[in-house]
Amino acid sequence: MSLLGIAGDDRSPERSEPSFRQIVDGIHGLVCTMDARGELEFVNQQIVDFTGRTFEELRDWQPLLHEEDRDEVVRRWSHAVATGLPYESEHRIPRADGVFRWFHVRGMPMRDASGSIVRWCVLLVDIDDRRSAEEVSKARERELRLLIDSFPGMVAVASADGQHEYANKRVMDYVGQTLAEAAGLGWLGGIHPDDREAVRAAWLRSVASAEPMDVQHRWRRFDGVYRWFHARVEPLFDENGRVIRWYGLLVDVDDRKRAEETLRRSEAQLAHVTRVTTMGELTASIAHEVNQPLTAIVNNANACLGLLPESMPDLHEVREALRDIVDDGDRASAIIARVRRLVKNAPFESVLLDLRDVVHDVVTLATHESTRRAVTVRVDLADDLPPVVGDRVQLAQVLMNLVVNAMDAMTTADEPRRVLVVRGRRAMHDGAARVALHVEDAGIGLSREAMERLFEPFYTTKANGLGMGLAISRSIVDAHGGRLWVEPHPDAGTIVSFDLPVATAMTADRG
Repeated sequence: MSLLGIAGDDRSPERSEPSFRQIVDGIHGLVCTMDARGELEFVNQQIVDFTGRTFEELRDWQPLLHEEDRDEVVRRWSHAVATGLPYESEHRIPRADGVFRWFHVRGMPMRDASGSIVRWCVLLVDIDDRRSAEEVSKARERELRLLIDSFPGMVAVASADGQHEYANKRVMDYVGQTLAEAAGLGWLGGIHPDDREAVRAAWLRSVASAEPMDVQHRWRRFDGVYRWFHARVEPLFDENGRVIRWYGLLVDVDDRKRAEETLRRSEAQLAHVTRVTTMGELTASIAHEVNQPLTAIVNNANACLGLLPESMPDLHEVREALRDIVDDGDRASAIIARVRRLVKNAPFESVLLDLRDVVHDVVTLATHESTRRAVTVRVDLADDLPPVVGDRVQLAQVLMNLVVNAMDAMTTADEPRRVLVVRGRRAMHDGAARVALHVEDAGIGLSREAMERLFEPFYTTKANGLGMGLAISRSIVDAHGGRLWVEPHPDAGTIVSFDLPVATAMTADRG
């Protein structure tokens, strides 16, 4: 058990064997023996040296134990002597200078041929340094846990194979679960059903590839409310490059997401107002475009009336006039449909688009305006323009804004120079295929400062401009994954361009 005897008792059977003392005194540890009743009968020299006490002083070893350990040590030792079971404990023993040190103590019974216990052999190993190191480690772990629990964010730890191991207090408080309930992949149950499979696939993909995971998803709070979170998970590697643990940080972005959604709605309303304003500026052009087919319809109808009273009406001419009426009616209807699309305040609609159709709609609506301003509009679209995915109305708004701006830029130019070109080409950006539309004017051009600030909200080069058209256009193009930029024309004037990603099989399916 603990402090056991000193060699020094003539009654000890070991005294007749000088080699025994040499053996036990050479053991790196404190060794003693107890008789069958549990009384001290022998201790090695290390015990004497450590305690600074004689064998006789050590016989009554119990009072020497640390008072906090004494009752438990006596209980265990008494139980071992009574049952013959091995004894084991950790407790403190006083050194010669009075300082207590921790020891790991093991006692094994020795039996005779009949199986009766004849004595106990006890080994005491100093573990004080190890215990101190463990205490330091535990203290550091407590400090680290307190630090992580106090961290203004949610922290989670997973094993190398992706199984959830730990989460800080903020996570547990948020989900209202125990660590056991969230262990393994149990945490996936709190992800919104619409996001769960995507998050699960992203996590398993990261674990398989040892690549970080970066996702946004909705996560259920303890009261059942879902909030948006940005989850970033990074692997920790050992010196051999193997993942040994995953560390994740979850940041609540719900308020930001709501603010972004409010901003999107505001931008959509503002874009709608801008479209209506632009259409107001083109009222004369639109009226002219609609008036042409309506005039033709009236003329053809009158022609039919003039043909019918004859005794032998020319039915072929009547049919031709009626066909013209139908065609003109369709043309008027198409013009009205284009106007309605542009002024309608509809939600964002992502569909597969041919930008040539968008160009045709805009140029048609602007035809009378360009005629009124004596601007020649030329359309140069490559035959091989691939489709894109986007909102037809919003992209038409962007192009309409660029066309109107280009006509405004040429107001003071000589009439022969008032040529506006809408050019469409395939393009590449960052290794990805794009479709680019360029609106070229022959105006006076822009200063360097104007080109740098052209897309800022409320910045305008027009006397009566609001400075929102190009800012809104850029936000629309950005939302489509594209770019909007300006550059000087090589000859004179300005080129304003935007490009969009070419539709892939995946984006076409989404569209």
